[in-house]
Amino acid sequence: MNRIKKWIQMDLSAHRIDALDGVRALCILIVLWFHFWQQTWLMPVYELPFLRHLGITRINPDLLRRAGYVFVDMMLFLSAFLLFLPHARAMILGERTPGIREFYVKRAARIFPTYYFTTFVFLIIALIGKSYINYLGVFDTRFFLKDLFSHLTFTQMFDLSTYVGTHLNVPIWTVAVEVQFYLVFPLLVWGMRKARYYAPVLLLGVACVGCWYIYGYGWNYILAAPQANKNIIMVINQFPAFLPTFVMGIACAWLYILYVRYVPAKRLFGILWTILSLFSLYLIWKQLQTCTSAQFGVEGVNQSQIWQLMQRIPFNAVLVLFVLSTSMASGWYRKFWGNGAFRWIAGISFNLYIWHQPLMVWIRRSYGYASGQDVANAGANMQWALTFVGLGASILVAWIVTRFVERPFAKLILDGYQKYKDRKLQISEPDYALSESLT
Repeated sequence: MNRIKKWIQMDLSAHRIDALDGVRALCILIVLWFHFWQQTWLMPVYELPFLRHLGITRINPDLLRRAGYVFVDMMLFLSAFLLFLPHARAMILGERTPGIREFYVKRAARIFPTYYFTTFVFLIIALIGKSYINYLGVFDTRFFLKDLFSHLTFTQMFDLSTYVGTHLNVPIWTVAVEVQFYLVFPLLVWGMRKARYYAPVLLLGVACVGCWYIYGYGWNYILAAPQANKNIIMVINQFPAFLPTFVMGIACAWLYILYVRYVPAKRLFGILWTILSLFSLYLIWKQLQTCTSAQFGVEGVNQSQIWQLMQRIPFNAVLVLFVLSTSMASGWYRKFWGNGAFRWIAGISFNLYIWHQPLMVWIRRSYGYASGQDVANAGANMQWALTFVGLGASILVAWIVTRFVERPFAKLILDGYQKYKDRKLQISEPDYALSESLT
């Protein structure tokens, strides 16, 4: 009987969700594939004649290539989920509430070393390559200071020239959005704790602000973009447009801890969650199909980019289903997502995301190709060769920067903060031995 009960029960952790390492690895690999495809135009199709009797003749991952950028939404969604998880445990399980100072120190340790190191490296490359020399052959001091200052303050997203036209690595715009979220996150958590049972109402209110931005301001911006010669990424990738994404990530973490706290973890439930996880992957695939075939009737504007904004909330809703069901699925399924290879990729994912795109551009140019079309004209062998060179270089650089920059400096920041806390504690505690000797 005990064996039967043990078999029926299923362990779920409220602290470490290994399956999400696989989800993070999946996101970064798909985004990486999208950027590599832009530089090589490599579009393999896999023929499967042995499955013809099942109605399957080929696998064409073209959707993942052309719409891979939407998985940046999933990366931001996961960030909100993981950030709120300890607060959800504090609210529901009664664990210690993380302090605001502790939160910002940990975020600084996570973000600052890699971000500023990357900015410094690309600054040196830009100066050596004379990237700030304008068409008159004069050093553009104004743009140089503007570009540098905006990146140091995570405000490069506010101006198209420092966002798209920057010489300091375009992909780190995502980090700027993250940091902007960090600024409001403690205030949002404080409001939820004060609201208590009305916390969902507060989250809904924040999500409504994002909805207004998307369907009101954002849509009007898109309609006016062709006539006003505006770039719609200036509205698609701004922080307010991601408010529903962040809110859904927070709500997802809350629902997960509620499930762990109040619902007995049964293997039967795990099987059902596994089925739902697989079904949500199918829904994600169907949404990618609608993304690549989107038609919004706005001429002169990238239709898939419009889809990214206008369908962000439905897409994020599917992400809620996918992350929740994967986190609560059967043990074997969670182990697949949390396998060692995925965990290792997740461990270097921050640097892999930051470095892979500029590295691939540099590799293409170093081979003498001006565009992805030129690489495609050179033949499939060259496309595959550049892809593997870019993948290897990206992983190697990501590991080096993670191992020798991110982790040592993060440890330095955290250790310094711990020493500060210990010193402050010693000062605040009275020296009873001294006081007794004085009396």
